[in-house]
Amino acid sequence: MVSVHKLHSTKKVAALAFVSFLCLPLLLAMWRPIPYVIERFTPDDAYYYLNTALNIAAGRGSTFDRINPTNGYHPLWMLVLVPVYKLFDGVELPLRVVLSIEVLLMLASMWLSFELARQYIPTCLALLSPLLLYVFVGLAGFYALESHLLIFVSLIAIAFALSRPHIFEPSKFSVDDIVWGVFLALIALSRLDAAFVFVSYACVIIALGVRAGRLSLAKLSSFSAPFALLIGIYLLWNRFHFGHWMPISGALKMTIPSIVLIPRHLFIKPVIVRMAISLAASVAYVSATLLSKPSSRLRQFHPPLLMLNIYVLLHACYTAFLQDWGVFPWYFALSLCSASLTLPALISLLGAFNHPKRIAALVAMCAALVLLAAFNKLALPSRHVGLRKLYEQAMWLKNNTEPDAICIAEDAGIIGYYSQRRVINLDGLINSYEYQEYLGQGRFADYLRLKGVQYFIATRGNPKHGEPFRYEAYSHLYNVVGGVVELQPEWRLNGAPIPTWKLRR
Repeated sequence: MVSVHKLHSTKKVAALAFVSFLCLPLLLAMWRPIPYVIERFTPDDAYYYLNTALNIAAGRGSTFDRINPTNGYHPLWMLVLVPVYKLFDGVELPLRVVLSIEVLLMLASMWLSFELARQYIPTCLALLSPLLLYVFVGLAGFYALESHLLIFVSLIAIAFALSRPHIFEPSKFSVDDIVWGVFLALIALSRLDAAFVFVSYACVIIALGVRAGRLSLAKLSSFSAPFALLIGIYLLWNRFHFGHWMPISGALKMTIPSIVLIPRHLFIKPVIVRMAISLAASVAYVSATLLSKPSSRLRQFHPPLLMLNIYVLLHACYTAFLQDWGVFPWYFALSLCSASLTLPALISLLGAFNHPKRIAALVAMCAALVLLAAFNKLALPSRHVGLRKLYEQAMWLKNNTEPDAICIAEDAGIIGYYSQRRVINLDGLINSYEYQEYLGQGRFADYLRLKGVQYFIATRGNPKHGEPFRYEAYSHLYNVVGGVVELQPEWRLNGAPIPTWKLRR
């Protein structure tokens, strides 16, 4: 007769084999032709990281366009990228290496999510966690961004906390709390708005301490001090090198101290869907745990899961009320990771699928849907044809402009990276504070002259042949129109995939 231990081991091996099988096509896809990779896996903003990492590795400093210094990125992922560009030359090979690293991070995260979940819910049901993570993030096209590193570091941190249960005991203090504070800082440095994980953990500890009447100040200090130290070092680096505490990308998007009410960007379909999934899971889990106590098996997992779900709620409020521009689907990667752990735990908590046959049927159906989603992502035509157009523009610039040409465009990532021309970012996310000062004074045209811009690329708008194109620059830091330029029909260049003008002096 087969022992229970052997049966569980067999299930575990089978689950991990299936998870690995799912990631293999992703890994192979990263080595397919570049247009295929661009359309399916790398949004334009990803190249803000990649081109800046390339320039740092080449000794040009922290700059995207080789003209303006910038800090418009999350620091930990940049620290991972720079060594890749030190080791590999060109633009295509290091990109593929980076994408392969992220697939491996995805695989490791899926294994971790399964290992975490199966300690507290049935092994078969625990397989839902990596399946959901694969769909939410693995197939979502968040590659070359910070998402995969953020999720991996967060899951490692949760695994560490679960191996030391006293981390969630408000009256007990140990060296492990200091290590935990370092983990919280690494999560925040992976993506700066993930600092809400620190806030949510503090909320859980304070709530547990108040309820038990045993809140320890030493406990609060033990994880807060290393967190504050590491984040403080990053902020001081910003202040010393760029003259401001905040990265430029964050400064442009935040409305603090003002509050906005559900800005239009939240109703972009990819954004609202991801926010809705994570929010629904979090609200359901928090409500369910208030109405009924978790089982003894789930009880140890409950505090870190509660921490993640409080983070989801805080991050959703921050996104909805304190950001008025530039919200993208990958901002919710950690929230979706939380949902991938929460939904199986919620199913277990509600007892909807207690019978093994029901669980097996549910998991089999989800696995089939995941395979269908993977086929759709990897084999069917991509909907993101606009990204291919940016690549065609980059190749056109590379073949038709001088090597030291200076261009300017709003969607500058793919164009700047593949053309290797100096392409200034018009919306300012990977530009400098100096640019915002010019816009704040309404001196956009002066800025173009100062930087010696030769080519204006209209990645947005609807320029018509034979008519002037009027471009109105906008400062998202000062919320004012930064100036207007009018591009004449005779300046427009023939043959460019995206409307391009050669500016006259």
